[in-house]
Amino acid sequence: MNIKRLILEVSETNSIAETFYFKFNFLTVGKRKNYYRDGSDAVLKEKKL
Repeated sequence: MNIKRLILEVSETNSIAETFYFKFNFLTVGKRKNYYRDGSDAVLKEKKL
């Protein structure tokens, strides 16, 4: 298996997770509007390996 990238979703209200993924060089590549039950958006993150 040759994995070339990691993709994940994180709540835009989760600043701790945002900081963690930034520290490991994940880039924001998109957004899913109203993704969570509370109406908050999901931020799409990607890291190329």
